Amino acid sequence: AVDLDGPTLEWAQRRAARLLGPRAGAVDFVQGDVRRVGPPEVPHADIIAALNFSILYQHDTDELRAYLRHALTTLASDGRFTVC
Repeated sequence: AVDLDGPTLEWAQRRAARLLGPRAGAVDFVQGDVRRVGPPEVPHADIIAALNFSILYQHDTDELRAYLRHALTTLASDGRFTVC
């Protein structure tokens, strides 16, 4: 899980712990810009969910294209990419 906002990331960690129990330890939580975070600093992602806020944050077509391209390069070879 990658997010710029620390409190949002903390909320996600608490939610993951509540919903996943011990399996929450398998989730990496990184505070940073999703457009900059990726391998080798973090493992390739099994799942990337580009939710409406992150997609709508990109106002320029080239920025959106770069965002999506970066997301695909950080995805594991058998990973899943979802846009909601």
